[in-house]
Amino acid sequence: MDTVGVVHTDANFILAVSPLLVPVFDVLHVVLARLKNGRNPFRADKTHIHHRLLQKGFGQDWTVVLILGLAASYTLVNVLLAPYLNVTVILLLDAAVWFIFNSRLLQPYKRHEKKGLRKGGFGKGGFGNGNLQKNSSENATHF
Repeated sequence: MDTVGVVHTDANFILAVSPLLVPVFDVLHVVLARLKNGRNPFRADKTHIHHRLLQKGFGQDWTVVLILGLAASYTLVNVLLAPYLNVTVILLLDAAVWFIFNSRLLQPYKRHEKKGLRKGGFGKGGFGNGNLQKNSSENATHF
C-alpha cells in the first residue's frame, strides 16, 4: 500500500473536518454542560462560545474574527500535523486544546462568582452596566 496516498487521504479528511471543529466542539460542550447541570439540552441559554465572548467585552465583529481565527488555526495546524500524526491523535489533541480554551474562557466567571462580585462586571461600556439583570418587562414597549 502506498503510504503517500494514505497521508493525502488523511490530509483531505483533516482539511474537510477541521473548519467544523469549533461549532462541533461548542455544541458538544454546551449539551454536556446542560446535561451535567440537569437542564434540557435543547433549551436555549447564553453558554455558546459567541455569547461568552460577547460577555467578555468583545464586540460582534471581534467575536466573529476570533471564532473564525480559531477555526482557521485548527485547520492550519491539523493539515501541517497530518503527515506526521494519526488522525485520531490529531482530533484528541484538538479536543484537549478546546478543553483548555474553554476552561480559560470560563475562568474569570468562576473567580468573580467566588469573590461575590456582580455578575456583569466586565468593564466600562461592556455588559457591566447591569442592563442584563433588569427584568425584560421593564424594557418592553407597551402598545
